[in-house]
Parts: sequence; structure tokens; C-alpha cells
Amino acid sequence: MLRLLASWVATCVLLGAGCGPAPAVETDERVTVLPPEVVLDVEADRVAFARPGNEALAALRVDDLVVSAQGEGFLRRVLAVHDDGERIMLDTEPAALGDAIIDGDVDEALALGDGKWDSHTLQLVRVDVRGQRPIDTADLTVDVHRAALSLLPTLDLDLAMRGRRLEHFEAVLSSQLDAELDLEVRVRAGTIRPAVTLWRSVPMVFYQQIGVVPVVETAVISVGVRLEVTARGDGRVRLQGALRSTLAAGLRFEDGHWQRVAESSHALDGHLPAAELDVDQIDVRAYLFTRLDVKFYDLAGPFIDVGPYVQVDHPLGTDAYRGRVGLYGEVGGTLRVFGVRVPALPRFELFDVSRPVF
Repeated sequence: MLRLLASWVATCVLLGAGCGPAPAVETDERVTVLPPEVVLDVEADRVAFARPGNEALAALRVDDLVVSAQGEGFLRRVLAVHDDGERIMLDTEPAALGDAIIDGDVDEALALGDGKWDSHTLQLVRVDVRGQRPIDTADLTVDVHRAALSLLPTLDLDLAMRGRRLEHFEAVLSSQLDAELDLEVRVRAGTIRPAVTLWRSVPMVFYQQIGVVPVVETAVISVGVRLEVTARGDGRVRLQGALRSTLAAGLRFEDGHWQRVAESSHALDGHLPAAELDVDQIDVRAYLFTRLDVKFYDLAGPFIDVGPYVQVDHPLGTDAYRGRVGLYGEVGGTLRVFGVRVPALPRFELFDVSRPVF
């Protein structure tokens, strides 16, 4: 508790603000936070650093928990300690927040350094891809005449743990989303479900504090095209769609249950300017997806996937075809970082709303 109080007071002094009473946080006595000035050599299953100047860390033992906020951070359990007098090498495996934090709540914690509170405004995303052929195979050719997307996302992350159990969790992406998709698909007989990433952000790293334990969150946004195509012969179709939406998409854990967060107000528009459907059957669904992946430390966490789609169906044995433009979203992933007492994170469909185009 002395280390916790000292950390709280130092952070308050650093920010020059009256912080009130220290948060009621209890951490496991095995936890050691590696100081930021220690130069670390980090691998998937090993952490190493120089012994001179870090003699206090030579007391680490098997089953201790080591935490660092350097880079994307890590939370590890020590499996073995090797000390040759010059370097200390720790064999490690991933640990869980439930091992390190007995009781804690990020809602009552201060951010570290340049980090933010539990509501993060992510970087502005503007993608405008024109005249590209990202897929060109014997069975499928995709020409992107235009794939444009704009959003300024906010990510809400809330976390509360009690008695080594997850009590509350929330990951919600909120944004105004504007998107346009214009692509041409040439396909031969068969079923294919490819995806291609058109753009990916640099990792955005945020830091929060639960007692002495820094919690490191990394967010990456990617934009791409995903297709679901079934054809009974050679065919070609061009699809165009547009979306303007204000949405909140994600999930929360409350009262022992996972719940989806899916709110949107949207305007959809679409067109099928050219369709060469001289085949018995073709079904094409093209998504322009925006995917947010969140990691806690160096472990994968939840993902949120939203965006517009354009669909065309040419049913078997008919001369007609049907087109739709829609908004789709889903959420899933893993939360191993919280420990085995967390119910498995389900894969939720958030949105699938559409309207016909002719």
C-alpha cells in the first residue's frame, strides 16, 4: 500500500491538480513494475536487462509478476530467473490482470504521461483509394474504381475488477462515418471469400493506471474490402454504394453478461450501373470494412468491424437480379488478459440493415 500511495501522490504532483483521496486499489504482493528507465530486451517468452544499476530487480523470483509500460507494454509471470552478474534474464509467460489486480477500477485512476482517460479520441481516418486492382487471380479479379471512407472515432474503454473477477467492461467505438464504394468484380465459377486491406493506421498507444499497475492499450484501425462471391459460370458486375451514418458499436460486460452496443442513424444509397450476368447464378456481397483492433499489453483483445456493403443476387433460373446496399457490423475477439474467470467473449452481429437498389 505504501507503493500505491507514493505513486498516487507523485502523479498528482506531476499534474499539478488536487486529486482527492487515493483510489481503493489492491494489487497482488508479487507484482513488480519495471521502472521506465530500465532498458529492456523483450521477446515473446523472455525479458532481459542489465544487472548493474538494477540490483533491486535481482530479487525477482519464480511466480512473480512483472509489468512494464514500455512500447505496447507487457504483463508477465516469471518462470525462471537467470543471473550471470552482468544481465538478468527472465523466462516468462503471459499473466492476467486478474492475477495482478485483486480490486481495481480505471474509472477512478489517473492517466500516465501523454495518455488519456478511458475515453480516447483516435486519429482522423481519411482513405480515398482509386484505380487499384487489389485482387487479380485466375478465378477472381477486383477493380476498385473508388473506395473512400472518413471517420473521427472515439473509443470508450471502461474496466472494473473485484476479487480477481471482471465486474464491468466496455469497448465502444463512436463516430460519424462517411463511405463510398465503387468496384467491379469479374469471377469464374466457384465460391470465394477474399479480403484485402487497403490502409492500416500506426498503433495508437494509451496508458491508464490501476494502483501501481500501468494498463497499456493499443488500438489499430484498418480499412479494406471483403467479398463473398458465388458463381455458376463467368460473370461481371459493378457495384456502387454510399453510406452516411452516426453510430456507436461495441460491447459491454455487466451483471455477469455480455451485451452488444449497436446504435446508428444512417442514410444508404446504391446503384448497379453495369451487370453482365450471362450466367446461371451469381451472388456478390462486397463490404468496405473499418476494423478496430484493441490489444491490452501485447495480447489480442476485442475487435469492432463496421461499414457499408453492396450486394447483388441473380437467382438460379431467372433473368432478374436484385441489388441491396446496407450497413453491417460485428464485434468479437478474446480477453485472455483478464484471466480464466471471464466468460468467453461472444461474436455479436451488431448491424445488418439494408435497402433495395434497382
